[in-house]
Amino acid sequence: GFGSFPGAPVNPTEAIVHALERKYGRLLLLAGIELRTAILPVSYDDVESAITGLLKYHQPDVIVHLGLAGRRKVISIETRARNRLSIVHPDADGAMNHAMEIVTGGGAIAPARWPAARLVQAVKQSGCPAKPSIDAGDYLCNQALYLSLGHHNGLCGFIHVPKIRKMRSGLSMRKPPGKPGVLLPSRSEIERGVIASLRLLATEHRRRKQFIAQLMLPGSLGRITMPRGAPWAISTQS
Repeated sequence: GFGSFPGAPVNPTEAIVHALERKYGRLLLLAGIELRTAILPVSYDDVESAITGLLKYHQPDVIVHLGLAGRRKVISIETRARNRLSIVHPDADGAMNHAMEIVTGGGAIAPARWPAARLVQAVKQSGCPAKPSIDAGDYLCNQALYLSLGHHNGLCGFIHVPKIRKMRSGLSMRKPPGKPGVLLPSRSEIERGVIASLRLLATEHRRRKQFIAQLMLPGSLGRITMPRGAPWAISTQS
């Protein structure tokens, strides 16, 4: 998750991340999922060192970023990051970015390394509206995703959440402008959607790990069928 930034004095992902660990940490652990959370700095200069430090310390199998997309109405499962960064929007420290590329000379597109279509369905089945997205923006969310994909070889992606629907006495208190019939999701709905994503990704990680273990067996290459899902790569070290 991320903290506040100009235009978003309260970033709901910060509270969502803390709630996930507090409310669901033990249940996930019983399912074999060890959840570790962190709030990344909304800082052009500091976000990469924060990501690499967390990767070194936790050595995660799966990375799931959460960020706010205030103009969207449903959860967005990002399918890619772009090697671009805003030069007109200040970060939380008021600092401006002066380079249009995140990594100078890096690839223009970095595909998210996860089964996006299945994640969308999993979130929907949890009761929270969701759509795939091909645009993670040009701010810290896109920067964090692009850098994470470059530093981590496992499953990795980004979930954008909309503003949270406020509830009072069971009634919705927030609707998107111009569309009175469309409700933004509540925080509990978003939390359930994220948990559904984590469960699916944990299953996917185990499946891929088993496939690689089979692949390493002598004489097994000719009888292995590639698992369905998003494109992925196998890397070996000698």
